[in-house]
Amino acid sequence: MTRNMTRTCSMCRKVIPPVARGYGGTGYALFGSRRKVVCYDCCAVIEKKWMDTHDKIVLYLTGGNPVGMPWNVTNWPGTLSFLVEVKFTAKHNMAGTQELVWFFDHAGREWMGRCIGKNTQLCHCRKLKSRRRLR
Repeated sequence: MTRNMTRTCSMCRKVIPPVARGYGGTGYALFGSRRKVVCYDCCAVIEKKWMDTHDKIVLYLTGGNPVGMPWNVTNWPGTLSFLVEVKFTAKHNMAGTQELVWFFDHAGREWMGRCIGKNTQLCHCRKLKSRRRLR
């Protein structure tokens, strides 16, 4: 495939136009063993389904800079985003520090995430067994 081709999302059939060189993402991801083209909006749908059926997911911790900007956990393209309810920094025995966050997903289930070290945004999240629901 060349860079100038338009592509079609295999889930929603949306046409994804080519992106000019040097302007960030492509507008799509390659998903599964057959590397199907999936638009960023459908990536969020896939990850919501994953969160419904699994207890763990890796997201990205974003925000907080400039001061006053809210903290969020998002998927890579940013189409799936949850506002962080509680965030604090704790000590970590190997990396020095870790960021601990709590948030509610699209269905109101409570999750806890952990970013280990200062040089990463990767947030390893797990579903909590609490019965408390936001909605």
